Amino acid sequence: MSRNDPYRKKTKREEELDLDFLPDTGLNTPEGHLFYHANILNLTKDQYERAEAHGINLRSEKKFSLEETVRIFANWRKYSEEYGLETNKAQRYIMANKRDNEKFVWHRDRNHFWPKLCDGLPHRSGYAITKRAKNVLTDSFLETLDWDQLEEQVREKFHTPEKLDDEKLKKWRKFVNDEQKSVDVARIMDTTASKAATTMWRLRTFEKRDDPTMIHQIYESATSSGLNPDKIREHVVNNNKTELDNLRQNVKIKDLSYHLHISDIRCIQLLKIALKTILDKFRESKKGGATDDVAWSDAMREVSEKPELNKNQIYKAVEILCQNVSNEDTTITLARRTEIGEKMKAEGITGFFCTQPELKHLVDTVCFKHMWRFEPFFSVNHTFVYRIDGKLYKNLIRAFRVKDKLHFLLWGYKRREVWNMLPVAEDQNRYQAVHEFELANPFVSKMTLKFLKYPQVAEWIMEDRSPKHKHEAVFESFVLYTLTKYSGDFKFPEKLSHLFPKKSSNVVQTILEETMDPENAEYVSMKRAKSHVEEASGKKIRVEIKNKDIMMKQVDSRDSEDEIISI
Repeated sequence: MSRNDPYRKKTKREEELDLDFLPDTGLNTPEGHLFYHANILNLTKDQYERAEAHGINLRSEKKFSLEETVRIFANWRKYSEEYGLETNKAQRYIMANKRDNEKFVWHRDRNHFWPKLCDGLPHRSGYAITKRAKNVLTDSFLETLDWDQLEEQVREKFHTPEKLDDEKLKKWRKFVNDEQKSVDVARIMDTTASKAATTMWRLRTFEKRDDPTMIHQIYESATSSGLNPDKIREHVVNNNKTELDNLRQNVKIKDLSYHLHISDIRCIQLLKIALKTILDKFRESKKGGATDDVAWSDAMREVSEKPELNKNQIYKAVEILCQNVSNEDTTITLARRTEIGEKMKAEGITGFFCTQPELKHLVDTVCFKHMWRFEPFFSVNHTFVYRIDGKLYKNLIRAFRVKDKLHFLLWGYKRREVWNMLPVAEDQNRYQAVHEFELANPFVSKMTLKFLKYPQVAEWIMEDRSPKHKHEAVFESFVLYTLTKYSGDFKFPEKLSHLFPKKSSNVVQTILEETMDPENAEYVSMKRAKSHVEEASGKKIRVEIKNKDIMMKQVDSRDSEDEIISI
């Protein structure tokens, strides 16, 4: 039975500690000290739970920060000067016991030394602070310490890890498989025996490890050294093991080896294990009936402690972007808006796995993956419709601002996943419920509230049939927006009418019928543009087509010499 088991009886020792140190209520002793600072023994279960009930987690084993270590030094200096103790003899005072130095023990208890040493560290227990103090308040360091440069010297001594450059690492690795004693290695490497023992232990341990934590470290370090997560996903989804293995060629193994303190050969071995782990977990999840997105998330949890962005976080991010984006913003400027990044973090959209700044990752995910990614349109010729539908949408909204495109994505999502699911009271219709919901939404944008005012939008929301696919809903919101913004003046090319979803809502179908342009005045194919230009120039201009996108018609009546232009 573990120490934390709720059914375990207290030991007699724990009962005595609770009686001695745990107050009846709250955290403070009658003397006004935190009970877990007055007690330098390991806390009991009840003591941990009392602190947790007040929002303080004392179970954490995080390393002491520089500020915390400096505070311990400052507290000792203040106490020693106040009671006339030798400042550079902290160990003798802290380590004193009743058998060897009863006078110091009496002096400590009478003057509440332990709570005073812990002053200003409410998120650390007396046990942890005392343990840290014994390690850092050494006589040798205190004798040479310049108190005017306390923070700099503490940082250099206790918070600057020993750096091993490439040359040193090569020398140290020669001893990894040898049986030499640390004293002999220390003499060869010109260091202390304790540092030699620690360094050798670290190198030997890291060289042999292939546990989940090590796989996490190798993967996250590799993604910062040339491994492309997007390419990994592409090859995993396509079940292309050869191309997946070839991605290792892009990783800077030397950097990886230096960062993790392991050999180049071991880095390559661990990288193979990490990539195989991803592929195996993805295949396992797919066999269980998971979608690509779910299977990929399962696979990433095997190699990364940080989770992937989930759908709810992405669309919450879209809503925050919509509320804060300006008319002039582009995808580049959005990724630099630090205030938007702070709002994302405040709403819990943080801590996910990414290989770049979180805000840039969010903007890239929304704008380059979700804004242009369409779900398959399941019909007889589903592949053909999928491609053409995407191309149509991309060409039609080419001239619209990023702000508009973000709103199309948000409205399409909300039409399918949010507005259609809201409860509707007996005395109201669905549109009224939606309008009431958005008015109370702290993240609603002005553009959304304006969009909801139009009667065609209200009719769209109240239709029983909602779009089955994401791209349909986004396209419908785009059509409604063009009507409300341009009052029907925005024309859709008649030649492309067969590409519009045939099962769009009734409102959208009506709008399309009314705004179709039989003469295709707004748009022209690239092939047609080529012939227009060449005929107008009397064959003096030859046009080379580099792509087949649909483009806006442009008229240029200026005379021109023979030349070649590219479209």
